[in-house]
Amino acid sequence: MRRPERAGRRAGGRIAGTRARGPAPEPSRIVHGLAVVLLVSAVLGSLYVAPHALDYLRVRVREAPFRVAHVTIQGLVRVPLEELRPALSGVRGVPLVDLDGAAIEAKLETHPWIARARTLRWPPDTLRVHVEERTPLAVTAAGDPTVLHGVDASGMAFAPASPEDVARLVDIDLMPPAAIGEPDPRLLEALRLAAGFHPRGLEVPRRVTLGLPERAASAELRLRGFAPAIFIERETPESQLDRLATLLAANVAPALSARVIDLRFERQAVLWGTR
Repeated sequence: MRRPERAGRRAGGRIAGTRARGPAPEPSRIVHGLAVVLLVSAVLGSLYVAPHALDYLRVRVREAPFRVAHVTIQGLVRVPLEELRPALSGVRGVPLVDLDGAAIEAKLETHPWIARARTLRWPPDTLRVHVEERTPLAVTAAGDPTVLHGVDASGMAFAPASPEDVARLVDIDLMPPAAIGEPDPRLLEALRLAAGFHPRGLEVPRRVTLGLPERAASAELRLRGFAPAIFIERETPESQLDRLATLLAANVAPALSARVIDLRFERQAVLWGTR
């Protein structure tokens, strides 16, 4: 005989007369929910606080000591500091936050010797400027009337050359002359030609003339302490410079006394005006 079920016994997986309880929420879900709430609160708070904080910062950095009191310039070698003062006039006393660095750099780079300029705000009261000067690799007659100017690595005649530069650098002779402040592919070609001398044990030429009147595709080279003019073909200078190095190393007497050494003929050197 079956016993009657006792009150309170589980029926259908739960105690009779009670509601079924769902599974307890996982801890990770609780943490995620709190993170979302905090993030939303932070965003809403920043929408109110940030503008006021920025306004306070703008006011604060416009007050002393956040105004320019000192200007330092690094990188000057050949350019006198006095020549750059006009580009920096009106800087002192300006709040650091109001400085237009790009405008200052653009003014400095209008100087013919300055290739690049960079500015840096240095709190509490200093503007730091670094400049990179151009390096003259050659000289060439440029402008109207023509004056010997330094030529930089970009093939640009940029500023009048000093007597020291004229004495030590290769002179590039062009017809018509190069324009000032504009890269010229002929100047680049002459620089590459002159650069090919050192690897072959040769002294840098004293003068490179491009575009001879009788033959535009030719170039004339003049070496220091060497009387003969040297003619080469501009299109393939490498093999001709190799022959020139071999000829000079052999110290051939007729070559030394010639008026012209012509290397434009394949695999040979033709001497003109030998005595």
